[in-house]
Amino acid sequence: MAPGSGSSKRPGFITLSGYPGAAISPVRLATAKAEKRAGELLEELERAIEAELAEARAKLAKLMKGAVAGYVRRTYLKCGKGCHKCPHGPYSQFKEPGGNWRNISEDEYARLLVATQRWREARRVERQVERAERLWLRARELLDEVLGILGTINGGDEYEE
Repeated sequence: MAPGSGSSKRPGFITLSGYPGAAISPVRLATAKAEKRAGELLEELERAIEAELAEARAKLAKLMKGAVAGYVRRTYLKCGKGCHKCPHGPYSQFKEPGGNWRNISEDEYARLLVATQRWREARRVERQVERAERLWLRARELLDEVLGILGTINGGDEYEE
């Protein structure tokens, strides 16, 4: 039989063409191909996830433009003089984080209402991006470990946790 035809003195092994003494186990050959393909798939997955994360970061940056941290409300207030028309209002008010409520104009109210809603939406997106980044880092660690195991199966260095 010709070298590399799949038949050799060692059943279940493939001889290398031109090297009659060298033989590769089909299992080893298959795991080498699987390891290479797994690496390619991991790179493809990484590109896709990084693209999605970049898009989410861009959306976050866009949301942060014009966003204002704080809260707005309309409320009725008692004047404290014991008048029969109490409570008075509605008064538009704004509160910065850690600050006190202060009265604002109707124009400011409309502008700050949109800006504070953008801030809350930006914070929500920011938490989602951070969660996705943490999840991706953990998944990457696990996938790298799987590739290490495949390498060990293929006859590489011993696998270490």
